[in-house]
Amino acid sequence: MTTRAEARVPAGETVATLLRRCPAAIVVFTRRRMACPGCAMAPFDTLGDAAAAYGLEAAGFLKEIARCFGNATGVPEPAARPRASDPGLEFPGQGGRRRR
Repeated sequence: MTTRAEARVPAGETVATLLRRCPAAIVVFTRRRMACPGCAMAPFDTLGDAAAAYGLEAAGFLKEIARCFGNATGVPEPAARPRASDPGLEFPGQGGRRRR
């Protein structure tokens, strides 16, 4: 069953159109290390094209983008954001080695 949010993200929509409608979706592209938001082809490539170019499963990619529409602000859910406690992230003042 398709949810309302998923229905808002058709695979045939261009990357540029999506980012105008939901700027918060940039988080999805950057988390997947996709250059689409700054690409000159963004006005022409569809979301399906972008998924194929990066070897992604289109359904999962579109579902992740749809979650950006999930709340009134359009900001992705907090679980998608990195936290200081995530492994591999180092922030100043959290026990990391200091430079002298």
